[in-house]
Amino acid sequence: MQKVQRPRSVAVCAAVALAPGTVLVPGVAAVANPLVPIDGPAGSPATGGGTSGPVSGGVVPLPGGDGSLGVRTQPVNNAEAKVERRVDALVKEKPTTVDVPDLAVLAVTWDGENPGSEYRVKENGRWLDWQQVPVEDGAGPDAGSAEAQNGRQGTEPLVVTGAEEVEVRTVDLEADAQDLQVEVYSSESTEGDEEIADLAPSDAGEVEELPETDAPTDSPATGGQDAGTPTAEAPAGTEGPAPAETTAPAPPQTPEAEEETEEPSLSGTAANASAPVSGASAAGAYAATPMGSVPVLGTVTMRSEWGADESLVSDDVDHTDRNQAVIIHHTAGSTSYTASQVPGILRGILRYHTEGRGWSDIGYNMLVDKFGNIYEGRKGSLPDKRERMTVGAHAGGFNTGTFGVAVMGTYSSSTPTSALPALERIVGWQSKRWAYDPTTRVTLTSGGSTRYDEGERVTLGRVMGHRDVSTTECPGNGLYTKLGSIRSNAKSKYGFRYSITGHFADYWITHNAMTFMGSPVTASQPLADGGWSQQFKNGSTAHSLHYIKRVGQAQRTFGGIRSHWASIGWEKSPLRYPVQGQKGGLKNGGFAQQFEGGSIHWTPATGGHATWGGFRTAWGKLGWERGRLGYPTSNEYKKNGVTRQDFQGGYMLWVNGKAQIHYT
Repeated sequence: MQKVQRPRSVAVCAAVALAPGTVLVPGVAAVANPLVPIDGPAGSPATGGGTSGPVSGGVVPLPGGDGSLGVRTQPVNNAEAKVERRVDALVKEKPTTVDVPDLAVLAVTWDGENPGSEYRVKENGRWLDWQQVPVEDGAGPDAGSAEAQNGRQGTEPLVVTGAEEVEVRTVDLEADAQDLQVEVYSSESTEGDEEIADLAPSDAGEVEELPETDAPTDSPATGGQDAGTPTAEAPAGTEGPAPAETTAPAPPQTPEAEEETEEPSLSGTAANASAPVSGASAAGAYAATPMGSVPVLGTVTMRSEWGADESLVSDDVDHTDRNQAVIIHHTAGSTSYTASQVPGILRGILRYHTEGRGWSDIGYNMLVDKFGNIYEGRKGSLPDKRERMTVGAHAGGFNTGTFGVAVMGTYSSSTPTSALPALERIVGWQSKRWAYDPTTRVTLTSGGSTRYDEGERVTLGRVMGHRDVSTTECPGNGLYTKLGSIRSNAKSKYGFRYSITGHFADYWITHNAMTFMGSPVTASQPLADGGWSQQFKNGSTAHSLHYIKRVGQAQRTFGGIRSHWASIGWEKSPLRYPVQGQKGGLKNGGFAQQFEGGSIHWTPATGGHATWGGFRTAWGKLGWERGRLGYPTSNEYKKNGVTRQDFQGGYMLWVNGKAQIHYT
């Protein structure tokens, strides 16, 4: 490994009820569905299926392991961080000289045609050679978006360190450009910056020279885009999902909120439409261990930690219900920055993107420095449960439906080896969050970019370089040649063994189920009545998703309710399929879940028991669990030839087609 010489400046680029005469007797062996094995504990539905809360403490959990957090468990306080902005007029006919502090972000902005800009720095009393200030080709908001309305032309933000002065001049004196400005952003280092820097491993930050033979062809169709094995489609004759081909797919219907505090409606059948589910032809073993399961994404430096000024951020941002790919960038400059300078650079870029370029926020969803540290970029890129993902401004025309990650530094002829594992974790996290295989390809529709016209459909790897969608060298050959290994390593280390597709993917994505369902431990399995099921496990807690067309939406069962449903035969039982999620907040810590043919109620004292048909109707008229009978303590069974069901406060008998209530 050869260490690259570190220059001094850096450019940043861009319901049918069963008659009560049908009897199930307590103590009879459970009837297991052979296609849906039973392996879940009979514990409380409240355990093992929690919801995710706001990200805090500088860490973001990546499910599939023990849920432990990253290195830093307390957030860094960087509330005092400030950024100063200075604007000088740039005259075409002569250079403009600007004084800069030890660390500054410098850029040129204008209206009209690009005049071309060059800069040179003065170090140790000597002026160095003139160099081009790159233009952010292909970066920025999607055309026609609200964010793009206030956009202004500009170069990439140029990070300058250790310079005494900087001169800037225009190259094309004939260009029809107005209001030319040189903008300088400076931010003093803080104690928080130093604390963040201390997280960088001592041996990190080196870059490896790239042999000339490793340079890829600059082709969006082939360069760096080695596709993996395509995701399996549904077997012939079954319903399969529509392929994900656009950057703005129709959003799935949002399921009703789970674990609500009010009594659920216990009549009727849910009918929420979304895409049908696909399944694999062979079921995997339920006890199989998912491959590449990892506990965390890693330590992420949050916006508040690196000192983002939220007063600069606008609400004029777009959101997406589903991301389909990751676009890798570099920040087109040297690797001379130190770990303690990175937060200040980020603060400068944020202010330049918002005040200088007129964007709503920093363009990238996430950034990685050469040391392998991960930084939260655009606000909303780490959403809470069921929150929609914020669209970035990193690849114009392809922002919607993609997640933009920038590695800080230029990598045209070198590779940031310490940053590669961080990229693999980010790709693994994104592929789990959005239920896709990172080694496959996806068809996107251009919203209009410097490489593809609006409406043009392009098929690319799900992990791609910026050059694949825009006319730019980004992310440099040193990163572009590593895209194949980033994809394969992300899948092998962090990906799922079994795919999540169709209706199950809709549920997974809408609920951000990666935060509480763990990993799929079987493939999607066809059931005898035309339904589908898939099994998941998070630690010791098992979860099941079931779908059938007449219900219209996948539903989850877990904990004690799932265990009881399994014990009476799953969907083959009188209950048939679930039509709602579990509802909490009932009397005495109870939970309930509605099925096509009835419901299951569970409490810590009684466990889970089902009601259906005439007994269920009568119990409902008496006020459900709030009535004198309380919760059921058995299912229906026969005693002395009479159908009976027991409750906490008595029992019911079915006599001459009517329910008789007996209190104790």
